[in-house]
Amino acid sequence: MVKEKNDVIVADIDLENPPAKPLETLSIDEQKAYREKLRFCFEHGVLPARYVDDKVNNKISEQKLDEAMACISYGESLGIGAKLALDCTMIVNGKMTVWGDALGAIIYKSGLMDYKEESFDYATNTAICTIKRKDMSKPETRTFSLQQAQRAGLLGKGVWAKYPERMASQRAKTYAFRDIFPDVLQGVITTEEAREISNEPASQYTNVIAQPTVKKVEKAVEDVVAISYTPLEDIKTELLNINDTQKLGAYFKEIKPKMNMAESSIIVDLFKKRRAELEELKKNAESKDEQKD
Repeated sequence: MVKEKNDVIVADIDLENPPAKPLETLSIDEQKAYREKLRFCFEHGVLPARYVDDKVNNKISEQKLDEAMACISYGESLGIGAKLALDCTMIVNGKMTVWGDALGAIIYKSGLMDYKEESFDYATNTAICTIKRKDMSKPETRTFSLQQAQRAGLLGKGVWAKYPERMASQRAKTYAFRDIFPDVLQGVITTEEAREISNEPASQYTNVIAQPTVKKVEKAVEDVVAISYTPLEDIKTELLNINDTQKLGAYFKEIKPKMNMAESSIIVDLFKKRRAELEELKKNAESKDEQKD
């Protein structure tokens, strides 16, 4: 349920869990009611602002609602709630994709993960991810090197330029997840990987999900091109790699003007958490120095 500050219920909708009834089984009246609840959540900043096409009046069009319904339906097939689906799914190069922590969330939710070990070999510049499934007798390992990243044209671009080791580790983990849990992911790919697909122009977005619950989305598919991708994962990576509170504050001031309504609370929480971690580390270091003296 979505509530105002005074705890008055304004939209009786569960955003954290998959819909109680599959969207494709809803009646026409139920579909309309669900869409209006979604509209309210979008226009009050509860859900990602990238779907809101009229940012001046903070209004969402029917076409964007169609797209949102498609993403929620896709999330439903993965067993995740509406809010996470809208935050972490996206149509890229004709494919439904997930980004951020959604891939790991799907794996952990399955209950099949026994353990995961990650490391980086600086001698060979290779990220290593070893995973053991509960129903497997032996663990399996996947790797991704900076040499591979260079061949793929990734090094020197975006967050790869700043944190190549971390990004290589993410890629090794993604390969491991997909190879070891194909029955769980069922062909799910990440947004980053989909953007590297070269057999289609980046602007050719198409909806690959059959949606009997919504109106025809040909117009909505064209409008998807106008959606701006918000790299929350890049921001999270930046915050985690800053080890000084002053630099952390400077970075926050830099990105603050760029945050939209839906992102701001997430980023502020990440910033506060990282600042608390750095202050705790500083406090522990000072305590150790005092003990030495």
